[in-house]
Order: sequence, then structure tokens, then C-alpha cells
Amino acid sequence: MAEQQTFYNPPRYGRNYKFNVGLVSQSSGNIFQPNPTLAAGDVTVSKDNGAFANLTTLPTINPAGDRLLEVTVSDTEMEAANIYVQFHDIAGDEWADAGINIQPSVVGDSASTIQRAFVQSSGFTPQATGFQTDEIREATANHLNGRTLIFFDGALSGQATDVTSYSLVDGVGQLTVTSLTEAPASGDGFIII
Repeated sequence: MAEQQTFYNPPRYGRNYKFNVGLVSQSSGNIFQPNPTLAAGDVTVSKDNGAFANLTTLPTINPAGDRLLEVTVSDTEMEAANIYVQFHDIAGDEWADAGINIQPSVVGDSASTIQRAFVQSSGFTPQATGFQTDEIREATANHLNGRTLIFFDGALSGQATDVTSYSLVDGVGQLTVTSLTEAPASGDGFIII
């Protein structure tokens, strides 16, 4: 029986992501560093341009003694619209800096039925029962009624509600929802499924 394979493309919001990378040697400049030495602080991650923190799991050399690093970004580290993994040799003498930007998908394989958007506050103050977004501009009133809305960042991250009314107001989508525990902040991300 064949071994079960795990596929990591496309990167998914909130699901661990693995990728491979080589680090360029500082002394040779045109080859990947053989068996690079990694220490705490060498590989950090930033979520949505926030402060950098150590990657939960330090990358490993796989196969051992070679040039290929296997990097795992954890479920929690994948909870952002933009994840930047930074490689910086703290000792500063073995390999050159590198960076990888990851933009996870929140839609999985159902891109046509899931919408991703962000709360907007210009012209309308977000409330626990309603807010606007300029990413959704459907002209048909009540087009999104009955759909589930889930926040994926901000203070409401993980909270779900349902859309009770939708309208297009001055070219911006306005959503009315079953009351949330608090008003979302401008820029808070959500999906509608």
C-alpha cells in the first residue's frame, strides 16, 4: 500500500505549511550553503507586517548533511493574509539573508463560493451588528443573506455569525449581521461562506 501523501499547495489559512529552501553561502556567493548551521533567532516570521517572532519549529536539513532546508510554518503562524518568513544568520558569517512571503488562501478548493474581505470604516462606523467592506460590491440587495461570516483576524478572530441583510451603499458593500460580541475594527479580515 502506498504511503499517504500530504500536499501543501496552495498554502491555506490556519493550516501548517511546508516548503523547502536553500540558503546562499556568504563565502562562495553563488552556491547554496552546505549543511547550514541554524540557531534560535535565525528564522523568524511576521504576520501581516507585525513584529517578527521566532518560527515555532526551527527548519531542519533534509536530507541530513545536504543544502536543502525543510521549513514548517505552524497552523497559528499561517493565520494572516501575508506571512513573511525571514532567514537571518545571527552569527552573521555563514549564509546570506533570505525571505519568503506566503499569502495563504482562505478558500481551499471552493474559490467560487467563499469570499474574503476586510472591514472598512471610512464613511460608516463598524458596529457589532453591521459594517462595510469595499471588497464586496455585489449590486443585488440581500444577495448574501443567510450566508455564514467568519472573522480570521483581529479581536473577533474565529467568531462566526450570519448575514441578515446586504446592500450596496455608494459603491461599498454594507452587511448587517446577527450581533457579534463587539464591533470589528477597520481592517479586520473575514470570509463569507
